[in-house]
Order: sequence, then C-alpha cells, then structure tokens
Amino acid sequence: MTRVTSLSKEQLLASEMSEADLQDCVIAMAKSLGWRVHAERAAINQRGKWSTPIQGDEGYPDLTLTNETRLLFVELKSENGKLTPGQEEWIRLLRSSHVKSFVYVWRPSQWFSGEIERILRGKE
Repeated sequence: MTRVTSLSKEQLLASEMSEADLQDCVIAMAKSLGWRVHAERAAINQRGKWSTPIQGDEGYPDLTLTNETRLLFVELKSENGKLTPGQEEWIRLLRSSHVKSFVYVWRPSQWFSGEIERILRGKE
C-alpha cells in the first residue's frame, strides 16, 4: 500500500536535513553577510569516542554570531530534535539577561522558509 503524504517539498527537505547540514548552511550564509562566527565541532578523542572538549557548563549554544550591531546565540536542532536541560538553562539565562542580545533555536524548516536569512539580514 502506498502511503500518501501531505508534506510540502519544503517540509520534506526540512525533515531530512541534519543539524550538521543546517549548521554548515547557517555559517556559510552568516559569513557571506559579514557576521563573525564561533562554533565548536565534536572530534574523536583518544579513546575513539566523539566529544566536544569544553571548560564550563554543558549546553552552550551551537553558534555565537556577531556583527557591528547585533549579538546572536543560536542553538541548532534537527526538525524533531529536543533541547537538553543544559541547553534549556543556557537559553533561559541568555534570554533573561540585561545584555542586548538575541537568542534563537533554529530548525531546518526556518532555513527553508527564509526566516534565518531574514534574521541574519536584520529584517526580522
């Protein structure tokens, strides 16, 4: 039996996009628009396990972006990805701080809808 799907092409692409692919797209666009970008990538350690060596509290957002006028903290998730408690706490604290910054959780559907580009272009 053939399964009928009502997903749009955009929704289908978003559902198949990995967090790593989304990160690559966001970084490329941000850099092309003049943003400075900080990101950390996991690597295989000496024991053959994937890890991201950090010093500090877990859950820090995936990307920190800045330009002349704005500072963004961005947590990237696959379309159905869930935030960890550490990520939720960082987002809560960053959003409640008195520093002028913008905190987002971006998913592939926002990439395909153009929302991420609008934000990076300052047209939100």
